[in-house]
Amino acid sequence: MKNLYTRFARILATCCFVILMFAATGAAQEFRGTIAGLVTDPNGAVVPNATVTIKNVETNVAVTLKTNDEGAYTLSTLSPGRYTVTAATEGFKTSSRENVEVRVDDRLTLDFKLEIGSAAEVTVMAGDELLERGSVTTGILINSRQVQELPLPEGAVFTLVTQTPGINYTGDPNFTGPTANGNLAAFRSNGTAGNLINLDGSPNLGSNAAVAFTPPSDAVQEFKVNTNSFDAANGFTAGSTVNVALKSGTNAPHGSSTRIHSVKSTARIMITAATTPMMMEPVGDTQ
Repeated sequence: MKNLYTRFARILATCCFVILMFAATGAAQEFRGTIAGLVTDPNGAVVPNATVTIKNVETNVAVTLKTNDEGAYTLSTLSPGRYTVTAATEGFKTSSRENVEVRVDDRLTLDFKLEIGSAAEVTVMAGDELLERGSVTTGILINSRQVQELPLPEGAVFTLVTQTPGINYTGDPNFTGPTANGNLAAFRSNGTAGNLINLDGSPNLGSNAAVAFTPPSDAVQEFKVNTNSFDAANGFTAGSTVNVALKSGTNAPHGSSTRIHSVKSTARIMITAATTPMMMEPVGDTQ
C-alpha cells in the first residue's frame, strides 16, 4: 500500500510539473504591444495619480489608467495598430500624443511632461519616432505594406521570413503554398534550427515542427521575426520566434477578393529561383 501511495504521489508531481511548464509556455507567447512611461511636471517631479488614456484610432476603444506613486504607467495588452495617448491631472494642461504606432511585441516608452494650466487646454506633443527601449531582442518587423506589395506567388506570408538577416531557407523552394507546412517552417536562424511560430499569441506548429495553419495574406496585419538575444518574454527555442498578428478589424467595413490562375513564369521564392504553376492576383480594389 505504501508503494502505491508513493507511485501515485510521483505521478501527481509529474502531472503538476507538466501543467506548470505548459502554463509558462503559454505566458511566453505574447504578441501584443506595451506602452509605458513617466508623467512629470515642468520641474521634472513625478506626478502620481495622473489619468492616462490610450485609445485605438481604428476602433475608438479606449483604456484609462492611473500613474502610480512614482508617476509611472504601463499598459501591456495593446493589439498592433495606431493609438492616441493622453495624460491629464488637476492643475495641468492635458498632454496628448497622436498616431502612436504599436507593432507586434513592441515595448514603447512614452513620457509626458505636463505644463501648468487648465485641464481643458490640450497640448499636442511632437510626433517624433518612438524608440523601443524595453526589449533586447534582435530581428525585424514585416509590416502590412510589405505583406501586400512583396511577391507572394502562392499567398503564403511565411515565405517573407527570409527577408530577415541571418535567416537561411533550408526547404524545397518548389513547394511554398499555404499547404506546404513543412517547407514554410524550414529555415534556420544564424545556422540554428528549432523555430517557434505563433499566431495571435498561440503556438502555430503542427507535427515535426511544421506550420499548422497559414492565414490568407489579406488577413495578416504584420509579423515580427526575433532571431537571437531573447529576453524573458520570448523563447524557449534555439532558433527564431515568429509572432504573426491578424487584423483585428475597424469601425469601417472592408474586404478584398483574389483569383488564382495558371501561368508559365519563373519567380524568385525564398531567394531561390523556382518555377511556379500558379499566381495569385487581387481582383479590383481592396475596400
